[in-house]
Amino acid sequence: MGTGKGLLYAKEYSLTADIAIPIPTLREVLEHYEAYYEIVSTIIATPSDLMVQLDDMGLDFTQIDDYLLFCITLQSLQERQKQQRDVFALVLGALDLTKLQPVRLQDGTIQIRDKKGAVVIDKQIHSRLCDTLRTILGAEKNERKPANEDTRRFMIDTERRRQKRALRERKKAKAQNNPLENIIVSVVNTAEFSYTFETVLDLSLYQFNVSVKQINNKIRFDNLMIGCYAGTVKTDEMSRDELNWMAV
Repeated sequence: MGTGKGLLYAKEYSLTADIAIPIPTLREVLEHYEAYYEIVSTIIATPSDLMVQLDDMGLDFTQIDDYLLFCITLQSLQERQKQQRDVFALVLGALDLTKLQPVRLQDGTIQIRDKKGAVVIDKQIHSRLCDTLRTILGAEKNERKPANEDTRRFMIDTERRRQKRALRERKKAKAQNNPLENIIVSVVNTAEFSYTFETVLDLSLYQFNVSVKQINNKIRFDNLMIGCYAGTVKTDEMSRDELNWMAV
C-alpha cells in the first residue's frame, strides 16, 4: 500500500472483516501525541529497530522476522491497552489485543487469535497492518541487515550509543514542542501551505503527512529549476520524477 490508495478521504482502512485501522485527525493525535507514536512504533517495529533491546534479551535480531517480533511484544501491548484504551482506539479501532493470544498451528505456523478463532492476525495481515500504519505516518521501513558478525556487533553498539544520546536529548527538551508541532509550525509558515494553525487540525494524519511530502517535493523542484535556469544543473542528468513536482 505504498501509494496510500484510498486513504486520502478515508476515516479508516479495512484490513479484514474484523479489523479496521482508523485514520485520526491531527487534533486527535496531538491530544495523545507521545502515547500514540509509542504504540504505533511498537506495532510497526522491525528487528532492526529493536536490535539493542533484542540483544539485551540474548536474541539475534538478524534471526527474527517482523511477525515473530510482534508476537514477542504482544504481551506488553496488551498490558498497555488495558491502561490506554482511548489511545489504542486511535491506532487499532475496535481491535482488542487483550483478547488475543499466539496459537501454534499443526503446520508449525503461528496465528494470533481470539478463543473463537474469529479475529485472526497472521503474518500476512500483520504485514498489511504495518504497511497501513507506515503509510498513514509517512514512515519508512527499517530493514538494515549486517553483512557479517563484526558488522552486526558494530550496528548494535552504534545504535546503543544513539539511543542513549537520544534519551539524554529528550530529557533536556521535555518542555519544548513535540516533533509534530514543530512540523505544523514549519508548514503553516510556508507559502505552499494554505492551512492555519486552527484549520490544519482537522486534516487527517495521512492528509497532513502527504501534504508535507508534496510541499518538500515542490520546494525541491523549484530549487532544481533555478539551478537549471542558472546553468548549474543539467536537465539531461535528472530523472523524470525530478522533473515532475507532482510525483508523490
